[in-house]
Amino acid sequence: MNDATAVEFSVLSQNAARELAPDQAGNLNAIAGMAAGVTAVPGGISVGGLGSAQNGTTLNGLAFAGADIPPDAYTRVRITSSSCNPSLGWFSGARMQVELPPGALFTSRNLHYTLDTPAAQLHDPVSAKLGQRYSNFNGSVSGMGQLVDDK
Repeated sequence: MNDATAVEFSVLSQNAARELAPDQAGNLNAIAGMAAGVTAVPGGISVGGLGSAQNGTTLNGLAFAGADIPPDAYTRVRITSSSCNPSLGWFSGARMQVELPPGALFTSRNLHYTLDTPAAQLHDPVSAKLGQRYSNFNGSVSGMGQLVDDK
C-alpha cells in the first residue's frame, strides 16, 4: 500500500473458499469474514465497527457491485482498511479487492458439484414431522489456459 493510513488485513486465495460450506464457497462476504479483524454482518462485512454500506469492492480494479463469484474461479481476495482517505476512493470501512488472474501457458480444468438428495438426508422422527426433505444440485466448471491447440 502506498498510503500510510491504509491497513491490509489479509490476502485470501481461492483455497480459502474451500473451508466454507458449499453454498457459501463463492460468497465474497463469507470469504472475507474468514480474515482476522473482519466481522461478517447482515448485508456484508464490518471493519472497525463501520457498517457494510461504508465498504467498497473491486474486481480487477473496477467497481464491483456483486456479492458472489463462481466457487471455482481462480481468485485472490485482499481486504484493506483505511481511515477514510479520499485518494483511495469508494470506501471508508473496508475495501475488498478481488483479483482474477489472466490465462496461463499451462492448462487446468476444475469441476465442482454438490448433490443433496432425500436419500442422503437423515431420517429421524423430528425431521419426518417437519417434512423438510428436498433435492438440490449446485455445480460449476472453471478452467485456465488455451481451449484449442494452436496449429
